[in-house]
Amino acid sequence: MHRPPAQNPKAIIGKAGRLTSDLKAGEVATANIGAEDFTVTGSSDLSSGTLVRVKDIQGLRLIVEKAES
Repeated sequence: MHRPPAQNPKAIIGKAGRLTSDLKAGEVATANIGAEDFTVTGSSDLSSGTLVRVKDIQGLRLIVEKAES
């Protein structure tokens, strides 16, 4: 029996959250987005606590960038 996904994975694109660990460019970190922790990566170094926005999804990783204040 095939079940549809509980949530559209692409729906998280554009959502904001905060890094819960330091992110080094091209490596992985964690971020809390929508009350859940996710594995994230990005193209720049960002420190824990930085407000980020989800730019894209690659597999099970979210691609984030620094959010504009």
